[in-house]
Amino acid sequence: MKLYLCTMGDAPAEEPGETPHATLSINIPSTYSSISVQHLLPLFEEVQNVTKNSEVLSANGGVSKLTELLESHAEEGLPVEKQKTGLLGGGDKQYEYRRNRFGRNRMPVPPADPIWRLVLESFNDIVVLMLLFLAFISLIIGLVEDPVNGAYEGLPIFIIVFVTSVITSLVEYRQDRLLRQLAKVGRNEETFANVLRGGQLQRVKAHDIVVGDVIMLQAGDTIPGDCLFLEGDSVQSKETELLAIIDSAVERNRNKSLEKKIAEENAKKAKEDEEARRKKYGKNAKKKEVNKIKAHSFTDIADTPVAKNATENPFLFSQCDIVAGHCLAIVIAVGKHTKWARTALNVDPPPIPLTPTQDKLNQMVSKVGQVGFAVALVVFIIQCINFTGPTLGETESRYFMNAFVTLVAIVAVAIPEGLPLAVTISLSFSANKIFKTGALMRRLAACETMGKVSTILTDKTGSLMEPTFTASGGWFADLYYSVSDGIPNGPRRFPKVLMDALIENISQNTGHTLLSYPSSLAPPAGKVEGGKNDRATMPRPEIIGDIVDGALLWMLTRNMNQEQDYYLKFRKEHGNPIKRFPFTPEQGRSAVLVKHEASGYRLYIKGGAELIVNQCAFYWNNNAVAEPMDSAKRAYFATQIIGRLGRASMSPIALAHCDVDSLPSDVSMLSEDWVYNQPGLVLEAIVGLAAPVRPDVIEAVKQCQAAGVMVRLVTGDNLDAAKTVARRCNILTDDENAMDASTFRKLSVAQLDAKLPSLQVLARAKANDKRILTVRLNGKGLPKSKKAWCAEHNVGEDQWDQKASLLLPGYYDEWKNKNLRGGQVVATTGNRMGDNEAMKAADVSLAFGISGTNVTKKHSAMVIMNDRFPSILNAMHWGRCVNENIQSFLQFQLTVNAVALLLTLIAAVVNVPLPLNPMMLLWINLIMDTLAAVALGTEAPTPNLLELKPFLRNASLTDKLLKRNVIVQSLFQLFVLVILLFEGPNMFQTDDLSFISRGNHCSKLQTPAAGETVTTAPSTPVCEVWDYTHYTIIFNVFVFMQIFNEINARSVHTNSWRHTLTGFHRNLYFPGVLVFTILVQVAIIQFFSAYFKTTPLSVGHWIACVLLGAMSVPVGMLMRSVKVKKWKDSDVHFIQDSIASSTTQSKEAPVATGSSKYVLQKP
Repeated sequence: MKLYLCTMGDAPAEEPGETPHATLSINIPSTYSSISVQHLLPLFEEVQNVTKNSEVLSANGGVSKLTELLESHAEEGLPVEKQKTGLLGGGDKQYEYRRNRFGRNRMPVPPADPIWRLVLESFNDIVVLMLLFLAFISLIIGLVEDPVNGAYEGLPIFIIVFVTSVITSLVEYRQDRLLRQLAKVGRNEETFANVLRGGQLQRVKAHDIVVGDVIMLQAGDTIPGDCLFLEGDSVQSKETELLAIIDSAVERNRNKSLEKKIAEENAKKAKEDEEARRKKYGKNAKKKEVNKIKAHSFTDIADTPVAKNATENPFLFSQCDIVAGHCLAIVIAVGKHTKWARTALNVDPPPIPLTPTQDKLNQMVSKVGQVGFAVALVVFIIQCINFTGPTLGETESRYFMNAFVTLVAIVAVAIPEGLPLAVTISLSFSANKIFKTGALMRRLAACETMGKVSTILTDKTGSLMEPTFTASGGWFADLYYSVSDGIPNGPRRFPKVLMDALIENISQNTGHTLLSYPSSLAPPAGKVEGGKNDRATMPRPEIIGDIVDGALLWMLTRNMNQEQDYYLKFRKEHGNPIKRFPFTPEQGRSAVLVKHEASGYRLYIKGGAELIVNQCAFYWNNNAVAEPMDSAKRAYFATQIIGRLGRASMSPIALAHCDVDSLPSDVSMLSEDWVYNQPGLVLEAIVGLAAPVRPDVIEAVKQCQAAGVMVRLVTGDNLDAAKTVARRCNILTDDENAMDASTFRKLSVAQLDAKLPSLQVLARAKANDKRILTVRLNGKGLPKSKKAWCAEHNVGEDQWDQKASLLLPGYYDEWKNKNLRGGQVVATTGNRMGDNEAMKAADVSLAFGISGTNVTKKHSAMVIMNDRFPSILNAMHWGRCVNENIQSFLQFQLTVNAVALLLTLIAAVVNVPLPLNPMMLLWINLIMDTLAAVALGTEAPTPNLLELKPFLRNASLTDKLLKRNVIVQSLFQLFVLVILLFEGPNMFQTDDLSFISRGNHCSKLQTPAAGETVTTAPSTPVCEVWDYTHYTIIFNVFVFMQIFNEINARSVHTNSWRHTLTGFHRNLYFPGVLVFTILVQVAIIQFFSAYFKTTPLSVGHWIACVLLGAMSVPVGMLMRSVKVKKWKDSDVHFIQDSIASSTTQSKEAPVATGSSKYVLQKP
C-alpha cells in the first residue's frame, strides 16, 4: 500500500509539462483539539534545505509554542494521568488517545505475497513452460489417436508440474513467514527510547512513544520519530540514509514525469543524427551509437553529520543516527507519518544481495545445467537416429513427441533448481532457531558467514564483562583506597574543596545520564552519617544513559553520602553549563565549561586516566592544594595507581579541572583542541571502576578455541587492565601476545603480519585501530588502487613507493598475495558509536541487545539479545550447520543427477528403450529438489561440528570429501541399475515362476469387438495390456536408492557413520519427507500405474527393491573408511597458524569452576 500524505522534499524545479506538487497548509490550529497529523507534516518537508521547515515553525510560534499546543512540557514531558484503561500494557488514557489520533510508532510493512501468486510465479520458468506446452500437445495427440485412453499421455505431466509448483510455493511461503517474523522483531522489539513523562525519565520501547513525548537522545541513539530539538549540546545527526532514499524517490518520480519528454528528445536527436550521417557518409554508412538523454541523480549525498540546535536546525528526522552530543527533543510525527516512512513507501526496496554460497551455487547450477542439456540433446539425437518406424502402440508423431518430452524432462532433472531453495530453507530455519536461543539475525547472510568465522574481535565491557560499573577504589587527592577498603564516606576523609569539585565535575560532566530508583530500590532519604560502607550493600539503580557516567553518579550517593537526586538538584540550581564537549572515542575524554565563583570560569575534564594524567600539569595533595606534576610523580601515577587499578581488573577514570580567566565573545567557536590543550590542568581523582566477568564467558571462550576460532580482546582500557581481564577469560596465554595501541600504530605492514597469528590483546585501542586490525585480518575495505591508498593516508602519489609497504593497513594486492585463501573471517562485537567503522569492515558485526546502543544494533548483522557470549558460539554452531546442510543437499543432488543422466545416456547409446519415462523423471525431480531441500536443509547441528576447523572463506563447495561421497555412491547406484537394465529379466520371476519380460512388453493384444469384422478392425495391432514390470523395478530401485542415500547425505564432513543413522528426532521434517516419499512411490506404482506407465509389483518384488535401495547405507559406511583430507595441507596450516596461540592454555589462567562443556542451546 502506497501512502501519499504529502509531497517529496528536496525536489528540483518543476519541468515544463509536469503536474504541480500538492501543498499542505502551514497554519497549525491554535488549540490541541484541532491539531491533526496533516497540520504537523510540513514541519519536516525538507531535509537538506530546512528553510521552508523553519518558516513553518516560525509562523506557528516556534518550538515552545508547539510544545504548549501539544499539551506537553519541555522539562516534564507529558503529564501522567491516574486513570488507567488497561490498553497497551495498562498505559495512561491520554497515550492511547494520542496513538489513535496521531498514529502508532510502527513502520508500515508491505503485505506478504499470497500463496496463489507464488504458485503463478513458479510457472515463470522456461523449463516449466516448455513442459506445459509439450504436455498440451501430447494431450491433443493422445486424444486424437485414442479418445478413450489418450489423456494418459499429457494429463499426468500437467498434474505433477502443478503439484511440484504448489509444494515449492508452500515451502517458500513458510520461509517468507519466518523471515517476516524475524524482521518484525528487528523493527519493533530491540529499540528503546528514554522518555520524560511526568518529570520522570522512563525507558520504553520505541514503538510505544507518542506525539508530544519528550525524549532524551544521545550519541548512539537512533531517532524513533520526527522530533524538534528542545535543548542540548553538540548534537550531530547522520542523515545519509534518509537522503539516499529521498534521492531515489524523487528521481523515480522525476523520471516518470520526464519519461515521455526524454523519449521524444531521444527520438528527435536520433533522427537528426541519422539525417546528418546519411548526408555525410551515404545511405549504407554504419550507424553510430546515439548519446541518449538520461535522467540523473541531482542530490549530492555526503556522509557528513549535520549539526542540530534550537535555532538554526532543530529538525531531527526519524531513523537517523545521533553520532555526537545529547539533547532533549519533542516528538512531532511517528510511524507512517514520519518523513522516512512517507519517502520509503514510494521507493522500491533494494534487492537482497546474494550470500557467497548462493552466488557459487548459481554458477554451479549454470554449469550442471549445461552438462544436462548436452546429455539430453545427445539422447534426443540418438532416439531420432534409432527410429525405424511405428511400433506396437506407438505412432510416429507420438514417438517424436515422447522423445522431445523426455529431452525436456532430462533437462528439468539435470538443472539443480533445488539448490537455491535449500540455501533459503537452511538459512531461514537456522536464523529462526538462533533467535529462539537469544540472537537475532538482522542480515540472513550472517547466519551462513558465522559458520566460517575464524576470529572474534571482542571488546571488554558488555561483551566479556557485565555492563555494570561500580566505583570500587582509586586515588583521591593523593590518598589511595584499595578495593577492600572501598571509597570512604566523603565528609570524614575528603577535604571540602575536593568534595565540591568532584560533585560539580560529576554532576555537570555526565550529560543527561540519570539514575532511576524504583521504590523498592531507593536508598534512604537524606544523608546518612556513620561508617564508610553504610551504603555499600544497597541495590543498584537503573542507569539511563552512559554506564561510566552512571557509575560516577552512583558513587556520589553510595560512597560520598549524597542524596539520591542531589546531582539533579545541583544541575537545576546551577543551570546549564556554558558549553559541553561530549565524549568521543577519538578523544577518549569529555569536558564541560561552567561559571565558577572563585576563578570566573572552570573547565572540568573526565576521561581515560592515562590521557588525563599526561595532560595534567598539577595534582591535588591530601589537602586539595595543587602541586606540580613532575616526571617522577607522573611515573608514580602510571605504575602505582593506574597499573594497580588495572591489575585489579578496574578501568581507571580520571577527573581534573583547570580555571579559565576569560572566554571569547562567541563560545560556540571553542573547539576540542582548545579544551584538551589547556595549560594548568589539575588532577583531582582517579576512580577505579570495576565490573564482574560474565559467568559463562570463560567456558564459551574455551569452546571457541577448541572449535578453531581465535578470540582477541580489543579495548580502550590500559594494558594492565586488559591483560588481567584477558587472563581471567582464558584469552591471553602470554604477555608477549598483548600490545598497546601506541606500539600497534608504529608497526609496518610486515611487522603486523608477523605479529597477527599470536596477537590476543590490543589495549588503549581507538576506533581506527580496531578497524585496521579487522581489515588486515580479512582484507575487506583495503585500498585497491594507488589513488585510493593516497586518499586514505592523505599523502601524494609520489610517496607510494616509499610508504605503501609501511603504513597500515596496507593495500589490497599486497594483502591478497599473502592471503591466497581469502584471509580470516572476522566477527566483531561493538556496543558504542566508535565501533561502527570496525563493524562495517567485519564479515559479521555483532551488537548486544541490552547493553548496546541503538545505532550499533541498527547497523549490525546480528544482535545478541540476551547479551550472553555463548550465544555467539551457538550462532557459530548453527552457521556451520547451514554450510553442512547445503553441502549435504549438494552431495545428494549431484548423485541423483549423475546417476539419472548416465543411466539414460547408456540406454540410448546401446539402443534400448529408456528405463525412465518423462513422468518418472519429473517425480524424481520433485524428490531431489523440493522434498530433499526440506529434509536436508532443516537438519540440526551435531556436536562434532564444533570439533572441526572453520570453513575457509574461498573453499570450494565440492571439496574432496563431498567428491568422494558423490563418486562412490554414483558408481554403486549406476552399477546396480545397469545390471538391472540388462539382466533384470533373468533375476526376477512372476507369480507363476516365469521370468519377467524385458523392457515394456505387451502381454495382451486388443481383439476385435463383437460384430467387428477383420476388414473394419484397425490395421495396426493395438496392445490392450502392457507389462512394465522390468522398468518399474528399475524405477523403484532408483527411487529407494535416493531415499536411503538421503540418510547418507545427512553428514558430509565426518568419517563416522553414527551421525548419519542417529538423531532423527532432532529434525522431524527428515523422517516426514521420507515417509511421504515412500507413500507416494507406493501409490504411483500400485494405484496410478496408468499415468506413470508402471505395473503393480508383488510383495517379493517390493522387498527386493527396498533391499537393493537400502544397500546405499552400508556402501555409505564403507566409503567413509576411504580417508580423504578435507583441504590441502597449505589450507590446514593456514588455519592452524592463525589459532595456534589461542588453543594453548596459559598456566596463569584461572580454571573455571562449576562450568560444563558447551551444549547446544535449545529454543
